[in-house]
Amino acid sequence: MLTTSCVLTVSVGVVRQAGSNTIEISDGVKAAIERLNNRLTDIHLEVISDDALFIRGSVREVVTTLGLAILVVIATIRVFTGSMSLTLIPAIAIPVSLLGTLAVSWMLGFSINILTLLALVLATGLIVDDAIVVLESVQRLRRQGVGASAASVVGTHRVFFAVIATTAVLVAVFIPIAFLPGTAGRLFREFGLVLAVAISSFVALSLVPPTMARLNSESRNSKLGLALGHALANLYNRSLHWVLRWPWLTFAVCVAIAGGAGTLYTQLDRELLPKEDRGFIGIFSRGPEGVGLSYVERQADRMENILVPLIENGEISSLYTVVGRWDPNIVFMKAQLAPWNERTRNQQAISAELSPLFRELPGMNVNIFGGNSLNIRGASNGGLSVALLGTDYDSLFEAARALADAIRDDLDSVSRPRLNYE
Repeated sequence: MLTTSCVLTVSVGVVRQAGSNTIEISDGVKAAIERLNNRLTDIHLEVISDDALFIRGSVREVVTTLGLAILVVIATIRVFTGSMSLTLIPAIAIPVSLLGTLAVSWMLGFSINILTLLALVLATGLIVDDAIVVLESVQRLRRQGVGASAASVVGTHRVFFAVIATTAVLVAVFIPIAFLPGTAGRLFREFGLVLAVAISSFVALSLVPPTMARLNSESRNSKLGLALGHALANLYNRSLHWVLRWPWLTFAVCVAIAGGAGTLYTQLDRELLPKEDRGFIGIFSRGPEGVGLSYVERQADRMENILVPLIENGEISSLYTVVGRWDPNIVFMKAQLAPWNERTRNQQAISAELSPLFRELPGMNVNIFGGNSLNIRGASNGGLSVALLGTDYDSLFEAARALADAIRDDLDSVSRPRLNYE
């Protein structure tokens, strides 16, 4: 039995095949539904769940972050160089390097997703580092009176191996991440390879020198920029002299900081994936063994009544309920939340409010869960299974009941033990 917002319906699911694009599938399904609704008069088709909504929003946020990162980097260079010409050179290097990185990513068969865009955000800073190293080397020679072309050649030659070394270190760090086994490898493969193929050194050594030779790179710092630069330089000089004067004390402070970091690491919670607000709440419920479909249907109606206030206040836009699909004793519900900008609470806050209400429902073991970026079931909730073996069913039953009661009464870290007889 299927219901949508407490109304009996017929459901059609579209499952994405491996290698296909979720956003393209969503657009195609919506176009097909619009055509069918225009043709059919006695039925109405409606999208009640769309994974592309979260993906679109996430990609939009990361693209916005990438744009802001580029603007902040360019503004910082402008403040500290005081020259629009010097600022223009890294500003040109950033999009050229990013486009080259995207081209290599396309050749490797990667797509534009959250992880590859996050890698591009981090690569923006790495790209600018190489360009600034070359720019500073050339500019130092220009200030000493060397000609523009000669300064570009000699300055680039001086830092050539330094730039190559930074790229080699980057590759050595991120390439192994792409070959991690299991879930970690799936999560970081594209992230590590996109960072590793960032062509920042190539752009810094090929684009920056001729640009420096052609552009007027005289610095005209403002009074504020000069004052800020001198203040930072003086602070660095004083701190450097102090460190060199007290080396053993500096070493002790570093060891203490490292020890503190290790201590804090042991105190932090560990989880495979962070909690995400993906815009829906999943509810999985199982009744006692052998109760039958009619009993579970009545319990599903009670569960829907718990969610009705959230539907009325607009936090839940649609509710999809399946009773007895995999097992006559199972109820599966998917509550699609309102768009993020139309509600004040996130998915976790709504789930926290619903958990005690469902926990008080007698005769059903209810579990509330949410999705994650890798579609791994139980990645955030965890769980523990215990198997009791024996030859006498009655003895096993009594032992299992006693174990479940002991877990429920004595353990605070484990909740809602469930018995399953197979």
